Amino acid sequence: MSEMVERVEKALREAAVPHEGDTRSLSYYASAGIDHFRHDHDRLAALISIAARAAIEAMREPTLAMERCPLYCRDEDAAMWRAMIDAALKDPE
Repeated sequence: MSEMVERVEKALREAAVPHEGDTRSLSYYASAGIDHFRHDHDRLAALISIAARAAIEAMREPTLAMERCPLYCRDEDAAMWRAMIDAALKDPE
């Protein structure tokens, strides 16, 4: 499994979800099963949004495999990659 896939899996498992004045992990909700949210579309949409943001945030840093790519130019490419991820996470104005 690639390093990036491992990062995203970890981020999804650990993503913090607000829950009644506290937080729970996304794994907690996954263990409840998708049927648990069948009639709670707002909560399901919120969980999907949290998962998407966690996945994108997990990809913020280039992996070693990406850095070893022949077309990768080190610092400039890493800065550009981070800027693209930051832009993807920014809420539209």
